[in-house]
Amino acid sequence: MNVILEPVTASQSGVLHHLMQFYFYDFTAYLDIQVEETGKFQPYPGLDKYYRNEDAEYQAFLIRCGEHLAGFALIDHPQENPDESIIWLSSLY
Repeated sequence: MNVILEPVTASQSGVLHHLMQFYFYDFTAYLDIQVEETGKFQPYPGLDKYYRNEDAEYQAFLIRCGEHLAGFALIDHPQENPDESIIWLSSLY
């Protein structure tokens, strides 16, 4: 079975936002995160910077296992020292 990392486009942002709801739900076991009256968790702050491609410092990927959607990854590329290739896995679900 192939695992594929697919860059998130602006048109796929809804998928990323929906998967983030599962991510928040899983974290309710560890953090005091509450569902709002709308039945959803609050949006992830700054999530849009990961898929708008305005800043090379942030990237979002959908993870597919074969043809099936399996999760997402948010990647940070800190720009403090451009000579170093540092990549932070900010979130993984």
